[in-house]
Amino acid sequence: MLSRVADGLFWISRYVERAENLARIADVYLQAELDVTGGTRVDWSAILQASGAEDDFVPTGLNPSAVTVTQFLTFQESNPNSIQACLGQARENARMIRDQLTTEMWEELNRAWLELCGPAGKKQRQSELTGYYREVRRASHLFRGTTGSTLSDGDGRDFIDLGMYLERADATSRMMEAHILQRGDHRNEERWAVLLRSCSARETYRVVHQGPLEANGVLGYLIQDSAFPRSLNHGLIQAGQIAERLAKPKDRDKVESLISQIRDRLPLAPLGEDAGESLAKFLDSWQEELQRLANWIQERIIGGKLDLPEQGAWRSQQEQQQQERGGR
Repeated sequence: MLSRVADGLFWISRYVERAENLARIADVYLQAELDVTGGTRVDWSAILQASGAEDDFVPTGLNPSAVTVTQFLTFQESNPNSIQACLGQARENARMIRDQLTTEMWEELNRAWLELCGPAGKKQRQSELTGYYREVRRASHLFRGTTGSTLSDGDGRDFIDLGMYLERADATSRMMEAHILQRGDHRNEERWAVLLRSCSARETYRVVHQGPLEANGVLGYLIQDSAFPRSLNHGLIQAGQIAERLAKPKDRDKVESLISQIRDRLPLAPLGEDAGESLAKFLDSWQEELQRLANWIQERIIGGKLDLPEQGAWRSQQEQQQQERGGR
């Protein structure tokens, strides 16, 4: 497989997953603020900080609020990581390697872009954000399902799954960070229910945990549970297995070592209602380690594939990632 094809598949998957997770975090906190009975006062600056969009938001000169932050994370053209920008980048990458996708995969990506990012109906979508976020999640799920049922097993499928698991682990850590940076009483069960809903984890959590919702149980589940598909541990396990398959034989020990180092840190995460800033710092550090792993994969596994002369004309997604996230 050509390096540019591997790169394209990897980033299509990351951008689709990123759009879905932005929709998750924006929607759940928007609903939490609108639910006056829950007594939740959302700190929207913490949402920006956790999502890595704070530096891009500052030049707008706006005060962080439900309206300004959700619009910025969803539609803002100056935000390179808005939902619309992510869906646009996913489609553009797909267009560049169109012959490597099944017809159904391309149709789902193209449909999502036309319906969610096209000019038709944009005003209506902006006035009903909850419905828009639901459609973003639905588009991501349809793309995943279509990929699983139409694309043959092999390197292409592995690069798509690898991008998904790395992005998902990063996103779950950011959802936790956004939650713990919120002000208020962290002993309130509804606050932990909000976090579980943002990760689609409320029902699966209740299967294995009885009793009241509390910090140790919820945070420990999202960080360490190896079976839950959106936990940090599960994402690393799956990404490691895929990366080992894709790596050259001489690099497989290095893959295993890198994954083990990051996984070994997970049990050290400070939990509890009072973890607050210490857990936020832990997650920031963990995200940096995950980014270093992603960069290594980009260089050694994706970059190690067969290159053609025109590879230099292919836009470096790694450089783009560093620019967009400010080296997070």
